[in-house]
Amino acid sequence: MKQRRAFFRGLLWASLLGIFVLALWPMHIVGPIAHSDKLLHLVCFFGLAWLAQLADYSYRELALGLLVFGGFIELSQGLSSSRQASWLDLLADILGVVSYLALSRHSSIQKVNRCITAQ
Repeated sequence: MKQRRAFFRGLLWASLLGIFVLALWPMHIVGPIAHSDKLLHLVCFFGLAWLAQLADYSYRELALGLLVFGGFIELSQGLSSSRQASWLDLLADILGVVSYLALSRHSSIQKVNRCITAQ
């Protein structure tokens, strides 16, 4: 149990770091994403919420932690010379987390999580 939790926590923290670096990467290197940017935010935060649950974080820790992380990304982008902050990006982040939390209560998602975390 401890090894599984440590594995998923490590994977979560590596994902958080990777997403943060990509979020601050200059746009001319990343390339234009247009409106699919919001979908990318939603999918990333859905995945982060899933990893956080697999890492045994509570729903409260998961939701608050990812909300703060999304806000930190937008604040950092606002302070960056190559990116800009967006309330719509933060909203997409929140929708990704809320979508996961809503779906995580569904029995098929719970079965998938049990299969992944089975020892």
